[in-house]
Order: sequence, then structure tokens, then C-alpha cells
Amino acid sequence: MTNISVFQAAAPLDPALGIKGGSFSIQAGALLGMIRIQGRAVAQELTTVVQQHTGLALPEPGTVSRSDMHRLHWLTPQEWLLVTAEGAEHAIATDLAAAWQGQALYATVISDSRAVIEVSGPDAPTLLAQGCALDFHATQFAVLRSTVTRFAGVAAMVTRIEGDCFELVVDRALARYVWDWLAESVKGL
Repeated sequence: MTNISVFQAAAPLDPALGIKGGSFSIQAGALLGMIRIQGRAVAQELTTVVQQHTGLALPEPGTVSRSDMHRLHWLTPQEWLLVTAEGAEHAIATDLAAAWQGQALYATVISDSRAVIEVSGPDAPTLLAQGCALDFHATQFAVLRSTVTRFAGVAAMVTRIEGDCFELVVDRALARYVWDWLAESVKGL
């Protein structure tokens, strides 16, 4: 007989973690529900079903659609990331998959494989620029801009949530490395 254990994944970073300076703050982000949506954007079924279940239109490249309950990030021409409240992702993914049954459209829950780090404050753009080649000036990377890039040598999604508040989403196995990299990099500010 096989024993099976079911458990809730723990946060990859302690929620109490935080680094604050005079002009920046780094926080372990909240656990969020995340669903990778894949399919052809031109497929009317994709556009219609996503809008029916989230209230959001598919975002333009490099941007985010947002409502009170969800954010939808453009990742590639055939891939988006739906961010929602922790615990809501399984029901939404199930509903999307049922609506797309028989079509080459996919909704995959990836919440447990990602970690969120929030970086904010007037020096946040300078700090983030040390980790990648993006220009984080507000005129180049405005609020609700989002992109997938290499940050500190690892794949990351970077989003400007508001003003000088950014969100890094990284593989949970690499979250501690990115955290330590940020902690070391603030010494130069």
C-alpha cells in the first residue's frame, strides 16, 4: 500500500522578511494564485472565455490588464499569466479548461512554482537596473508595464505595479538567491 501525503506549499521566502533603506524597500511578496494561459490570441474562444471568467481583455504586448480581483500579464504572443487571490486559481483554471474543452487552449496552475518579491521606493528603479538591461525610468517602463527578462542571471517577470513599486516573480527555487542578490546590491545605493 502506498502512503500519499498532501500538503500546502510553504512560502519560499518568510513573509516577515524585509529590507528597508531611506529610499527603498524590499519585501517578500504575498502568496498569489497564478495561472499560465496558453493559446492563439486570434482564437476568438480564448479572448471571449478569458473575458467572461476574469472581466479582463487580453493585454497588449508588454502590458498588464487589471481589475479589482485579477491581473493578466502578456508574456508572449501566445501566453499570458493570470494573477489572482491565493486559493482562487484552481477554480478559475478548471472553469477555463472546461470552457475550452477540445481546443488547443490551456490553463495551468503554476502558483506553487513561483515566488514574489516586491521592490519599492525612489531608488527601486536604480536597484533593479543593476540586475538587468531594462530602462526602468517611468517614461520607458510605465505603470502596468511587464516583461520577462533575465534578472541577476535568472528568468524573472518584472512588473511596475504603481509609481515606484515593482514586483519580481521568479522560480521559487531561485527566490532566496534573488533575495540575497538584492540584499547585497542595496549596499551600493
